[in-house]
Amino acid sequence: SELTANDILQAHSPTDKLELSIDKALTLAVDKSRTYQSEKENLYLTALTLTGENHRFSPQLHASGTASRAWLPGNDNTDPPIPSNRLSTVNSDVGFEQLLLTGGTIGVNIANDLLRFSTGDPSRSAVTAITANISQPLLRGAGKDIAAERLTQAHRDVVYAVRDFSHFQRTFSAEIVIQYFRLLQQKDTLYNQYAHYQSRVETTAYLRARSVDRAKPLDVGSAEQDELSARNAYIASVVRFKDAEDAFKITLGLPTSTQLVLDDSEMLELRAAGPLPLYLDPPEGFKIALSHRLPLLNSIDQFEDSQRQVMVAADALKPDLNIFANGTLDSDDGLFDYTDFDFRDIRSEVGIGLDLPVNRVIERNHLRATQIAFEAAARSLGLTFDELRNSIDQSIRQLSQFRQSYIINKNALALALKRVEGARLQLQAGTALFRDLQEAQDALIVAQNNVTASIVDYLEARLGLLTDLGIL
Repeated sequence: SELTANDILQAHSPTDKLELSIDKALTLAVDKSRTYQSEKENLYLTALTLTGENHRFSPQLHASGTASRAWLPGNDNTDPPIPSNRLSTVNSDVGFEQLLLTGGTIGVNIANDLLRFSTGDPSRSAVTAITANISQPLLRGAGKDIAAERLTQAHRDVVYAVRDFSHFQRTFSAEIVIQYFRLLQQKDTLYNQYAHYQSRVETTAYLRARSVDRAKPLDVGSAEQDELSARNAYIASVVRFKDAEDAFKITLGLPTSTQLVLDDSEMLELRAAGPLPLYLDPPEGFKIALSHRLPLLNSIDQFEDSQRQVMVAADALKPDLNIFANGTLDSDDGLFDYTDFDFRDIRSEVGIGLDLPVNRVIERNHLRATQIAFEAAARSLGLTFDELRNSIDQSIRQLSQFRQSYIINKNALALALKRVEGARLQLQAGTALFRDLQEAQDALIVAQNNVTASIVDYLEARLGLLTDLGIL
């Protein structure tokens, strides 16, 4: 309660340098990510709802008491005169009520009433009453399936929330890993753009030096223009990297003033390993997802919930037929004198109550609504199956595409390196045009960036497929 906005600002304004590996990034994300903390809180709130429903089926204790004093005026005009008086009263009530899984209720109540006139004609009246009652529906609201429906749903909601949180942990972890490698990709692109810029600077300097005898002024001007374009591309890559870095800090829950030091060996290991193959045909993938994909399991169970709701709504159209019984035992010989009860004086009552369903329009409408919801849930579940099957098919095809793209881009990079080197040597020997070197350098920077992008694309697709299958 003493926390201020300035305290929060100071806590999020450090300038520390942080060496960050993937493992450390995941640990920090779990500990500090705002999204992760919110998901944990949502899970906790769902569990709170369950504790509330459990409490409804535990003994509901109650205890209350009142004390008062009243002044009653006298009357001298009567025969004999009525003197003024003071009336003191003390009432207490304690007991419990228990809701049963059968839909019935039982309760026990102890009430104490003390009345005393303090002046005038002193007298006292003290009564203690013990009351027990039980009620049980026979038609509407009877049985565990109906009476404990809210408790059943609360239990199932907790299961759904745990599954959702587990699935979130998987997707969240995959997103952190991909964001980390995307950041390394931006860093690699930055280095490539800088090397490309330096290469343009060297080429311009070489042509400018040769312009006195062999290089054409037009080639020098073109080289200078390419150098400026390369510098502009390098500056843009620096800005993109910084933007991506700040976004990653926010995802991790770190202050944007933190200086991150990424572990470049992670990208080197990824490129050394290459696109790890995942041999899976679509029917097998769909079969795996049916058993392991947690959101799908929730969808199936929630379809069963909608089916159960129809049964509960139909029960509301039945007549109210209840049996009840109660008994009361009084003692007027003294307050709190529980040893003085005469159990032969118990007042008891047994009965049956009937309320015919002559006005059930609201309940009928609710039944129709739950039936429509059930039909919609059936269609939604079918759509979920189709979309999942289609998503798995697309992911498998995409994975194959990215794997081939990586191999192609890697071969293109090797050719681009040879092409640049050959064009540079031929230009120095005077047997090639400057335009050949320009095209070779442009192809090289594209190939370098494509290799890094394709291996990260493959990793993202692979993790996405494993997440969809529920086996990450």
